[in-house]
Amino acid sequence: MSDDDDDVMVVGETINKQRSTSNEAKRRKDSFLKEGIDDFIPLDIGNDYSNPQKKQKAADHHKKKTRRKKRGEDFGAYDVHPWLMGKTLSQIPIIALHEEVRYFMEYMRPTPEEEQLRKEVVKNIEDVIYGLWPKSEVCVFGSYKTDLYLPTSDIDIVVHGSWPALPLNTLAHALENANIPDRMEVIAKARVPIVKFRDERSQIHVDISFNQPSGPADAESIIRWKKEYIHAEPLVMVVKQFLLQRDLNEPFHGGIGSFAIFLLVMSFLQRRTVRVPAESCNLGVLLIEFFELYGKQFHYGRVGIRVNGNGSYFDKVTKGWVNRRQTEVMSIENPSNPDHDVTGNAFATPAIQEVFAHAYAVLSCCMYERRPKDYIVPRSLLGEILSVNEETQEYRQWVKETWGMTHPSKSNEE
Repeated sequence: MSDDDDDVMVVGETINKQRSTSNEAKRRKDSFLKEGIDDFIPLDIGNDYSNPQKKQKAADHHKKKTRRKKRGEDFGAYDVHPWLMGKTLSQIPIIALHEEVRYFMEYMRPTPEEEQLRKEVVKNIEDVIYGLWPKSEVCVFGSYKTDLYLPTSDIDIVVHGSWPALPLNTLAHALENANIPDRMEVIAKARVPIVKFRDERSQIHVDISFNQPSGPADAESIIRWKKEYIHAEPLVMVVKQFLLQRDLNEPFHGGIGSFAIFLLVMSFLQRRTVRVPAESCNLGVLLIEFFELYGKQFHYGRVGIRVNGNGSYFDKVTKGWVNRRQTEVMSIENPSNPDHDVTGNAFATPAIQEVFAHAYAVLSCCMYERRPKDYIVPRSLLGEILSVNEETQEYRQWVKETWGMTHPSKSNEE
């Protein structure tokens, strides 16, 4: 047999496989159409679309979309940008962005049900801890303490007491016996050892540490600074959500947490050269300038951030923060301990700088947009860089329905 004959056989086999694949895809598509699913697209013939569970999930999704269409809901814009529900925006882009930042902050603020839920989570944990160590002290800190938490943010707790060794495993076993966690991890070899778990009833993640005085002290400082820098809160909430949806908000994975984000925003407000009365300040302008500073202008390898006093920058070389890692990451002095770098583990700094720069470019381009005079339905400008996913919205609805029924008088009073 010649080489040409071999080639013909290979081509023939390939054509037959393609025909078989096409016929199989058509058969499965027809099967799905009989089930009433008209948006089936076969992306991979290896996927088991005939699996009854997958078919049911797809069918449920289709029915959900159909119900939304019948109700006249715009499930494209309003599902992704729920802070615009029932809102109107200015025809002027920079004013519209200012309004959106305010709407976003209002939407993300905790509801009475969410506040009650977190109080109950903390109370259940306190009962376990005081049952073990009646003379210990339990303190909440972090974003929950400062009221800068997102709906899915975790709760940070520190326990103060006297032990020959940190009782991480003792606490973990006690929490399990009380049926509080559904997932748990004891991280004993970290710089700050913690018991990390997810509360089974509320699905809220909790981190518990021991004898760490800096956490509560930092939280008290933020509460004080929030009153001094009144525009910090809306900017912090936007930046937190922005980094959350890009997986750049976890210090354990090289991102930056709530405390570092607040210090970034605070330093930006301290060092801003343009001063205007607080009541006439445009949050859209501030947001764009924030992304410009930390995305386009800031030299993370050489310059560090200090917020004590009126705020300043410092030379990382002079301070001695010049090892290989610190030349690649942002550096922020801890206000209560200037020798500690709050973001010393933020090895994702290059990615953070890149997404900040992209956000600056996107929002800056939006400012040149001209809208028609008959413009009615708002198109989200803030939504060009962030959104609230379906899981978060469903979780908030579940909390409202569950804890609203559990505590009706609390909800009605609010």
